[in-house]
Amino acid sequence: MRRHRSRFNRGWVDDHGGPTVVDDLNCNSAREDALHGQELFELAFTPAPGMLILYPTIHLEGHADPWIGHVKIVTGVSRCVEWDHGRPDWSLLDTVECMGPPGRRPGIVAGTGASMVEHDRKWPKTEHRTLMLRVLP
Repeated sequence: MRRHRSRFNRGWVDDHGGPTVVDDLNCNSAREDALHGQELFELAFTPAPGMLILYPTIHLEGHADPWIGHVKIVTGVSRCVEWDHGRPDWSLLDTVECMGPPGRRPGIVAGTGASMVEHDRKWPKTEHRTLMLRVLP
């Protein structure tokens, strides 16, 4: 699937405004599509291999540089005996992620969702928090 998708993530407005990214796939447009258009993504409520956990890029007034969004792919849920979607413990999920900087070896790293837990503690606003998505067929 190409990253550039003409007309992707367009045509909606909610209480926070409209899309932050259009015509391209990234953490923000995937999240927004799951919450609005559901062309490629939908919210997921039960963890399973293949799900995406992600948070968006955050732009704050008075800060020149944004906090860049990030995504991990769930590869295992064996430590996940119970799941509370209202208070998810992302650290229970086995994941893989692509990590920079350019030239880093290995570029794809296996781990857990623990960094998403830390992100959500630091950024408690709903629009900044980690979500779990399913890619639509």
